[in-house]
Amino acid sequence: MREGAIPPSDVSQGSGPRHPLVRVHPVTGKKALYLGRRPFSYICGYPVAESEALLDALWAHATDDQFIWHRTINRPGDILLWDNRCAMHARTSFASSEPRLAHRVQIAGESLIGA
Repeated sequence: MREGAIPPSDVSQGSGPRHPLVRVHPVTGKKALYLGRRPFSYICGYPVAESEALLDALWAHATDDQFIWHRTINRPGDILLWDNRCAMHARTSFASSEPRLAHRVQIAGESLIGA
């Protein structure tokens, strides 16, 4: 959560952006899950228990090994690109003694906030 934010006691009453669960890629026309980060995600209009159950099922599907690519080698000068419109990403933990330098570049695109 953002600094100073108070976790909601009822996720259905939480604040934050709303967006569709499934989005259509504007170039390929393919559908992709567009999942928010847990644990304060909620599917608007659903009872909390049903929202949690569906989100659990969607996260389990999206993070199934058949859909995951693991980067195993890190070399100085590597560049890694992905399309946030159809890919989720996460890093694995690493020792704080290991050097890590990363630069992030974002390219402007369409907004789904409030869609």
